[in-house]
Amino acid sequence: MPIRAATLVDVEAMFEIRSNEPQLFIGDDSPATELVRWEHAVSEGTGCCLVYETDSCISGFIYAAQSEDGKSVGRIRYLWVHPEQRRRNVAGKVIANELYERCEAELIGKGYEAIRFATAIDNHVVHNMAKKYGFKPVGVRLSGENGDSLSFYEKVLK
Repeated sequence: MPIRAATLVDVEAMFEIRSNEPQLFIGDDSPATELVRWEHAVSEGTGCCLVYETDSCISGFIYAAQSEDGKSVGRIRYLWVHPEQRRRNVAGKVIANELYERCEAELIGKGYEAIRFATAIDNHVVHNMAKKYGFKPVGVRLSGENGDSLSFYEKVLK
């Protein structure tokens, strides 16, 4: 299977990708704080940090961490698929779906009771994916600090 747990070496590559490429879900931490969170998730096994690998290259990744407002709530901070795979449409959707499904299973296995995420209000691909996996819209923030309007979603796992 091309999905595996991320390593600390992967975190560096993932962070570089995240810095240079738009992602499906929006993160709001400073880069330094975010990198520490990712490294902690990988080294401590908290949350979920997975890569989808094809031909020894990262074709996608997902990173979910414990939400600040709830010990049993996971927050998907990033779900990214390589632009070349996204252009292939079906391949990109398969990668995103497989990463999400595996991440959800891992979070359930760790006792998480819900998953949350935020995405750009006009990101219809992610809105459709949220609906497919049973997420419910729980709020909207119009024109945040960076000028983006966001939609917030949650899914109860138990």
